[in-house]
Order: sequence, then C-alpha cells, then structure tokens
Amino acid sequence: ISEVAPFLVDLPVGEANPVVRLSQISHATETHPTASSLVDARTIVTLSGFAPPTLHAMGIRVATSFSARQFNLLIT
Repeated sequence: ISEVAPFLVDLPVGEANPVVRLSQISHATETHPTASSLVDARTIVTLSGFAPPTLHAMGIRVATSFSARQFNLLIT
C-alpha cells in the first residue's frame, strides 16, 4: 500500500542541472517537518467521501490563497 505525505516545498525549476535539482528536492523533503506523518493512500481516498462538496470547495479556496503559484504534484 502506498503512503502519502503532504509537503509544501519550493521546486528548483530554475536549476538546469537535473542532478542538482534532484539533490535539492531530496534535501527539502528529508528535512521537512511532516516527513514522519505519512498517510495511507487508501485512507485519503476513503476520508474524502465524508466531507460535503461545500467543505471541499472551501478547502480548495483556502489552499489556493497561500500562493498563486502552488501546484499539487504526486511523485513516486
């Protein structure tokens, strides 16, 4: 079963060297405070059905208010 952890990190999109980019991303995720709070992917899918659509919409509005350049990205 896959596990998912939420991270808010800056991706090094301006770095031309892919090895350096990978190193920077690796460092950012290793030192992230939520690295120990992994959640089973099945749990996330199951829990999403409990909230009404209005609550989902409110959550999206709050999340997008943090930054105009925020993206949701899943890396495996």
